[in-house]
Amino acid sequence: RTRGDAKALADAAKEKGNTKFKEGKYSEAVEHYSRAIAHCPHTSVFFANRSMAYLKLKRWQEAEEDASAALVIDPKNIKALLRRASACCEQKKWERAQRDVRAVLEAESKNGQAKQLLVTIQKGRKVEEATKRELTKTSTVPTAETIDARG
Repeated sequence: RTRGDAKALADAAKEKGNTKFKEGKYSEAVEHYSRAIAHCPHTSVFFANRSMAYLKLKRWQEAEEDASAALVIDPKNIKALLRRASACCEQKKWERAQRDVRAVLEAESKNGQAKQLLVTIQKGRKVEEATKRELTKTSTVPTAETIDARG
């Protein structure tokens, strides 16, 4: 098989994946994108597309991994940065998500999706911090007095 044949097969698989994705058949889209990756494993867009399908399936870890793979190939892939940020938000990986969103905003200062994700990250962090503070307040650590009182 020539490189051209592999690229043609990969592109055909990607197109099938795109069709399944548009039909809302995300698992089938993943299968087609996986075939595209098998034919051409050095094409960022195939990983980025499969990452989006994984996001739709709420498979956050796989979405993050594929977005990361896309970014190894093309570090400036805005869609992959946004997808990894989304996957990280869902997993409460706030630092990683914020880094990715900031990278998008450096490249595209008016990117609405990135701005929206930044708000989500900030809200998520606040909720998490407030929850931690509440847990700290309500958890009681045994003291000499409480131990003595129990006898």
